[in-house]
Amino acid sequence: MQLGAIKEFCECLTDVKYKYNPAYEREFELEELMVTLLTPGKSSLLIGKQGVGKTAIVEGLAYNIQNNKVPKSLKGFKIYKTSAAMLNSNCIYNGMLEKNVLDLFSALEHEDKVILFVDEIHTFVGTGRSLSRNSLDIANIIKPFITSENIRLIGATTDYEYEDYIKDDPAFSRRFDIISIKEPSESALRCIISKTIEKYSKMYNIQIDKILHINVSTSIAYYTSQSYRNDDDLMYNPDLAISIVAKAFGYARLYDKKQIEYEDFIRAYNNSQRVVGDFKLLTETSKVAKIINASNRFKHS
Repeated sequence: MQLGAIKEFCECLTDVKYKYNPAYEREFELEELMVTLLTPGKSSLLIGKQGVGKTAIVEGLAYNIQNNKVPKSLKGFKIYKTSAAMLNSNCIYNGMLEKNVLDLFSALEHEDKVILFVDEIHTFVGTGRSLSRNSLDIANIIKPFITSENIRLIGATTDYEYEDYIKDDPAFSRRFDIISIKEPSESALRCIISKTIEKYSKMYNIQIDKILHINVSTSIAYYTSQSYRNDDDLMYNPDLAISIVAKAFGYARLYDKKQIEYEDFIRAYNNSQRVVGDFKLLTETSKVAKIINASNRFKHS
């Protein structure tokens, strides 16, 4: 019964088969997240703009748990992901949402070594309140559970939605330690892009020339880290850069190529609605070398 509620309303991130680390170059943020999870009576709240990789950091924690790259106190944990939409999906009568929430959190309380991840946790504020005059929203229902020693909670939301929803509920917000998630630096982004190209190359069996690999990683990191993004689109790095790389491989697959070419990256960048201006490959040896050296210093710092 209890495990059934978890399976019905959650996805288990630690059961996903990760071929690569989803939180590459995010060691500092992962460390801060683990510290909060190991602090009694506190839950974690990841706050950052759209696309900065909040969910990827939690997936990175799941990846590290799978690979025993966590402290002894976190080994063997399961990470479950839920949302207001999942909890509210079958609620056609008053009181059903409250029952779903209570069933889930009661089940989690009886499980050992569980972490619950709630993406867009701001949606817990207000959801359910309109179903009945006397009903509580999800945020109020779960308040007693958040400080439980058996439930470790990770929430994720944007800066704006934190200000608009969560901050105005002091009884809810004070239960969280805030971890600010920023865009990666240009040097870290170059490493993320390089790793993403390597991942897609292996996934789709599409080769890439080594020099092109270096130059494209450097160029995309440079352009998307500058003021070349479309201000009307609210996607930030690393998701912005990753979306361009993914589209380039999409063009290569469209024409059944065995090797991705410079033109595929040009088309992906120039046809993206999320950036402005034309993409030009940075081939200056000094520029590439400078960024690569900075990247290497970052990796070993």
